[in-house]
Amino acid sequence: MHFNYKKGSLETYQTLILEYGRQINFVVRHLTRNIKEGIKLSVKEFNVVFEKIKNVTGISDIGYHEIRDGMLHPVYKTSTDTLDLEKWRSTHSQHPVLIDKTEILKQIVGQRRPAIVNDVNSDKRSADAFFLFGIDSILIVPVIEKEVVTGIYCIASIGKLHNFTEEEANKCEEIINASRLSIPYGEGVRIKA
Repeated sequence: MHFNYKKGSLETYQTLILEYGRQINFVVRHLTRNIKEGIKLSVKEFNVVFEKIKNVTGISDIGYHEIRDGMLHPVYKTSTDTLDLEKWRSTHSQHPVLIDKTEILKQIVGQRRPAIVNDVNSDKRSADAFFLFGIDSILIVPVIEKEVVTGIYCIASIGKLHNFTEEEANKCEEIINASRLSIPYGEGVRIKA
């Protein structure tokens, strides 16, 4: 994490230090959990992929979920003012998302193609989780290993509608597939540092 420090109040510096401390705490806790579970991930690698996706879509709220045991398992996401990492993880733990109970996820797993929902309020495929997180529009791109969807990237517009295009979906899919060249999949997510 890198902050651009400018002259400011002591309160500004304290806020930056607290945020930096929260992020360090998250990384330490989750890397420890990941080591115990045999999952090795590089936060830096996720951030590179997320930044490339943001450059294509203009959307900042991006997260990656593994699919295991018929449900979503949140792995990592960008931390934004709209939805931070801890709230995202906490909400998922309180409200598990089951693949076979969620129309859009059944579609993605079955078709192994990205799905676009430009208005969650008018799309019947919208998942309950979209409303829990305040999502207005979403692009979901699957990660496929040996013809099986093993995870999904969710690019979520929160607070305003976004008209995702097929071109954006295709470019995001290319970014994700290109990043997989350094991601050997097995049990869990292993991302080369």
